[in-house]
Amino acid sequence: MKRLLLVLAAGALLALMPATAVAQSITTAAGLVHPPQEVAQLRQQYEGLTLEQAKAAGYEPEGECVSNPMGAGAMGTHAINQQYLMAHFPKGEMDSAQPPVLLLDQNNKVMGVEWEAKDVGQGPMQLFGQTIQIQPPHPG
Repeated sequence: MKRLLLVLAAGALLALMPATAVAQSITTAAGLVHPPQEVAQLRQQYEGLTLEQAKAAGYEPEGECVSNPMGAGAMGTHAINQQYLMAHFPKGEMDSAQPPVLLLDQNNKVMGVEWEAKDVGQGPMQLFGQTIQIQPPHPG
């Protein structure tokens, strides 16, 4: 079966990035962006964790992202919590409080989170009140 990465339309892959990159669809008349409270909580919980702290939370580095087989990865090193991944991925579900993948920067600090779910015909999914855009699987 084809494994699909489901990504929050406003940028769940980069949920720890500045608020303007996270919740682009939530704007006020003044143009200010207010991310959902859950994003702020995730940011507080994960942003800047070290590799050692991620490992203590059950995440193991799996290697760099390969966005281009001929070039460098674009999403840093993926650290996967197999317990979270296997609890939700096969069922085509995501738990907003338990991202199965952390993205580590070149200094081995958390710079983002990622959710993955198998395409089991579940149709459009939502995370943080936003519809997920289905993305193709990674090459290789």
